[in-house]
Parts: sequence; C-alpha cells; structure tokens
Amino acid sequence: MWLRLLALLLAGLLTGTGAALVLDRPAGSSSAAEPSSSVASPSGVEPGPSPSATSRSTAPSASALAVAPTGQAPAATASAVTGSPVAPSPSVSSTATPAPAATSPAAPSPTPGTSPSAVAALDQQALAGEATARARLRIRLARVVRRHGRRDDAAVAVLDDRGQPLYQRESARQVVPASTQKLLVAGAALAVLGEDHRYVTTVRATARPRDGVLRGDLVLVGGGDPVLASPEFARAEPDRPRTPVARLAARVRAAGIRRVTGRVIGDPRVLGAQPLAQGWLPRYVDNLDATRVSGLTVDGGRRLFRRAGVLRGEAARSPARRAAAVLTVQLRDHGVRVAGGPRASRRPPATPAEVARVRSPRLAVLLATMVRDSDNGIADTVHRSLGAAAGDPTWSGSAVAVERALAPLALDWTGVVMADGSGLSRSNRVTAGFLVRLQERMWSSNLGPRWRSLLAVSGRRGTLRGRLVGTVAEGRLYGKTGSLRDVRSFVGTVTGPRGDVTLAVVGNGLTSAGMERVRELTDRLAVVAAEEVLGCRRVRRSAVAPERRRHGEDSPVRRRVRVRLVCDAA
Repeated sequence: MWLRLLALLLAGLLTGTGAALVLDRPAGSSSAAEPSSSVASPSGVEPGPSPSATSRSTAPSASALAVAPTGQAPAATASAVTGSPVAPSPSVSSTATPAPAATSPAAPSPTPGTSPSAVAALDQQALAGEATARARLRIRLARVVRRHGRRDDAAVAVLDDRGQPLYQRESARQVVPASTQKLLVAGAALAVLGEDHRYVTTVRATARPRDGVLRGDLVLVGGGDPVLASPEFARAEPDRPRTPVARLAARVRAAGIRRVTGRVIGDPRVLGAQPLAQGWLPRYVDNLDATRVSGLTVDGGRRLFRRAGVLRGEAARSPARRAAAVLTVQLRDHGVRVAGGPRASRRPPATPAEVARVRSPRLAVLLATMVRDSDNGIADTVHRSLGAAAGDPTWSGSAVAVERALAPLALDWTGVVMADGSGLSRSNRVTAGFLVRLQERMWSSNLGPRWRSLLAVSGRRGTLRGRLVGTVAEGRLYGKTGSLRDVRSFVGTVTGPRGDVTLAVVGNGLTSAGMERVRELTDRLAVVAAEEVLGCRRVRRSAVAPERRRHGEDSPVRRRVRVRLVCDAA
C-alpha cells in the first residue's frame, strides 16, 4: 500500500519527460555518441541499425535501446519496439473559485490530504514504510543465504526496482556464467538487429538457365541463418523454429530449372572461418552440446544418418558442405537433376543470377527459443552475426559488437570476457553484479516488453517450467538458467504489485551437493522476494482440541498452531 501511495503522490512529477531516450546515471558516467543510421550489411544479413566497427565507445541509435530514469517507466519513442506513451497523470492543485452567492449552496470543503502539510506527512510515512520494508527484506535475504548456501558455493546479487542493492555476497568475483551468457547476446541482438530481423539464404547461379538447363553450378549463399532445416530434422525437432531447405528447392524448380550440369556449392563467407570458440572442451562437439559455427548451417550443424532404422546425428565437419548436400537431395526430390556432388567454398565462382531465396522466422522467435530453451547453436550463430553486422564476423569482433550494442545500459564491463555466445566456453567471465545489472536495466529499458517475452517463467515455460510450482513465486519469476558440469547460475526478476526484485546467483566449481544447494538457494531467494512484492505475511492461528481418550479417561487438551500465508495480491 505504501508503494501505491508514494506512486500516486509522485506521479505528477514523473510524467511528461522524454524517458525513453535518457539514461539517468551519476555524474561521471560515460555517454556514447550516435552512429550513422545505416551500415553496409554483409551478404545475407538484412540491414538494421548497427554500430560502427571502428570505435568501442560508439553506441547504437538511441531509439534502439534506452533506459528510463530510475523508478520511471520508459516513454514512447519513434522506435517500433518502444512501448506506448505514458499518459499524463493529474497532479494535485488548487483552482480559484468565484465566491458563491448568498442563495448558493456552500462550496465543497477541500479533500483531506491535499494540503501541503498533509502531503508531506504522507510522503514521510511512505518513505518510512519503504525503508522498513527494505530492511526487512534485506534481513530475510541474508538469512536465506546463511541457511541454504555455503560461502564458497555462489556469488549473489539482489537489486530492488530502483536498481539499489538489497543484498550482495561476492558480487564482484569473476565467475563462469554458463548459459546466462545468452542474455548478453539476446540484448545486443534486439538492440542492433531488431525483433523483426530475418536471416536470408539465397541460391544463385553461375549462368542464366536456358530451356530448363543450368550449364554451371548453383551456389547456396549462407546468411547466418541458424535454423535452416531438412525435413528429417524438422520431424525430429518439431518445436524448434526452422527455415525449410525444401522451400528453397521448390523455388529453384519454380524458377524453371530442371537440370544442373554442375553441382551445389555452399558459401559460408558471411561469418569468419572460426568454427570453434576458445574454451570449448573437445567433448562439447562429440556430445553435440556445440557444433561448428558457420555462416551456412543446416540441422543445427549436424549430419543426420540412420542406423538400424533410427535417426542419429553427429557434428558436421563442414556445415556448409552439409547444407549443400541437403539442398542437392531436396532438389532431386523436387525433380531437379544435379550432376555433380556437393562441396563448400569460401571462394565460389561468380554468380550473376539469383534463382531463389528464403527468409528465417523473425528474430524474436529465434531469441525466445535461444533463451527459454537455452539453444546453444542459435546463440553462437546469432552472436557471430552481430560481429558480421558490425564488420568483424569473428568471435572477438562479435564480443566487441555486443559491448557496443549494450553501451546505453552503462554497464561496468571490467573483467568481463565473452569468448562465445552460448556460455559453453570455460574462458567466459562475468560477475554476479554485472549480470544482475544487465537484467535490471534491460527489464526497465524501452525493449523491456520484448525482453520479458523471451525469458523462461517459473512453473510456466522454458527451463523454469518445473521450478517453484505451487509457491507464491510460480508465474512471477522471469529469468535465465545456466548449467555446466560444475556450474549453476541464474539471473531473473520477480515481479509483483509492490515492485520488482532482480537477482543473480552464480556458483562455480560445485560438487553435486553444491549444485543442489545453489538451486535451493536460488528458489528460496525467489520465494522470499515474491512474498515481499505480493505483500505476504504469515498469520498464526491456534485451536484447542482434546486428545484421544486413553484407558477410558480424558487426557489434557492440546493447542494446535497453524501458520497460513496471506498475501495482499493474488
């Protein structure tokens, strides 16, 4: 209730400002200059607002990503991803009224609470109530950490909805983030490429076909699409978004081609020739935790085959050649004969004619799968496409592109190492303080509504579907989990009518028991935060009931005490 009173009292002061394009930071924080509005895009990457490749301090256009001042929702901008404008709120004011005539009814008395002294009193009460609630929450959070986590288990950082720390333990320690690293890629991709971006894959010909015959080769030009899929893969992974290769084959035939005297050549040049990231263990590729990253990839970088009637997969040694092979098969299935076998080349022959093209699903759809279901292949390919959009399609160039894209958030990148986009690399380094700030500022930015839609939700969807079911935090915790053999991490926000609480928990070097402690610690912190934002309290009720009779005599009565959780909001 005290938060609602404070919000009503301050509404008149907080409306009408251009919040979406302003980052309210302490004096001395750096501000980034706007780059030009258009950047030449590599082949296959559709143009969108992207940073310059020459300066690490250059930020994307302010309309792409902005943070509202603390405590204030973002206002509307010309950006398509910005929310609706904040409607002006009526402020308390006094209006001069003509003196009534003698026969007129008496003028109404002022509404209680509108005088300056009354407003000041209410303001003081609200501030005092807020301070009390914050102190109570801090005590509860510290108690949970002491009870459910050892000091060497995890780094912890918790913020309120104003970005103020509620609890911190080793929040500046460098840790391996695991899949919470994907949040950096998601935020940068939304800011640079935009939620409506689509990857484009084309088929081009080395000569113009005549009478249904192409005397030459078809070149399959990759655009960095991470979800190109064969029909077999689509059946095996029906929930994963996909760009059907069969659609390309159908369009080649629709273009009038019936026979190709040459072959299909895969062209992956949109991304640099760096298939593996620093810090990937060899078993990642063997176990299909990761596959080789390429500008032309099909079936998530896998080679599919059948053994004893069962569809199996392994990491493709040349994803571009594999993609060319899949298209060759699909062309033949669509009645287009191809004479030669597939191959890949980073120096394909000149192709004067475009024959067909396909576009991926919207980037928002890809990012939702990447974050909610923790898809490594999508994460690493999108990460590298950010580097391509900035002019440096390498792992290191992509890391620089991510930092530039997130510059409006004014994060402290000290000690952050971004070796890949998926979080698989053991070379990645972040801090719990960095992750919690990233989440809190993306949540409150002009991209906030889209950001929320990407995250897993407790008891509802994604990797949090089975977590916190039946608790007050069910359906109220939005976030991203991370897991490696000895790492457990989480970043997310608990939301409710009394505000939001953002938390980050990262444990490294864990044993199996330590992993369970970190999971329990995360869940308990989320429940405590949910109880606070919902205004929950424990009500004790006692009842007197006689014991069972023993040996024919009445035994003394006993008192039963039951505790029930009562919340102001459902």
